[in-house]
Amino acid sequence: MWNFKHVPCQNLYFRATKQIFIRYYQGKKRVRYKPSSRCSCEKGGLKGINYFSFFHNWFVLSTGFKVGMMDAFGNDKFVPLYDRYFLGGGNSLRGFPYRSIGPVDAREDNYGGEFMYLFTAEFSHPIYKDYLRGGIFCDVGGASKRNFRFDHPNVGLGYGLRIKLPGVPMPIRLDLAYPIVNNQKGVKNRLRFHFNLGFQF
Repeated sequence: MWNFKHVPCQNLYFRATKQIFIRYYQGKKRVRYKPSSRCSCEKGGLKGINYFSFFHNWFVLSTGFKVGMMDAFGNDKFVPLYDRYFLGGGNSLRGFPYRSIGPVDAREDNYGGEFMYLFTAEFSHPIYKDYLRGGIFCDVGGASKRNFRFDHPNVGLGYGLRIKLPGVPMPIRLDLAYPIVNNQKGVKNRLRFHFNLGFQF
């Protein structure tokens, strides 16, 4: 069911994924790779989202989650940087810079996690007919180098606008968010703006 032409309501969705891949590459010292290496990895994930509407479908409460994990097998026990999880930004953990959430080294450089989790909740309301809605949201998540580590979460809280333009099948999302709980080294607490198309999940 779709409310106000672009807001889903009374809908429950789950999806599970699994990937196994082998990569060959010429490594460099600055990214901690061995020269002419091969990596064999498996990657899995689970996500779900639920929409609940009330008061004649004027208001919609959406909740969702994502969990992802990966592991290397074979002779080379490492996962390449470009396959790891980085959270932060308008499509994951709002209130934090893009791809800024993850484990860091001694120089506070984020090298990506092998496990990630993200929980989100949003309460939206109509502002102007079918074209404009507003919503308050909260995102909770983190990325770590070990599987099933839910400690040191990061939390972003904010408010956004959902704009539906004629002929555009998805809403424009304009969000302002602030990190009310910040456990990420090297990231400052400040209000951040995010621009995106489509829905959060």
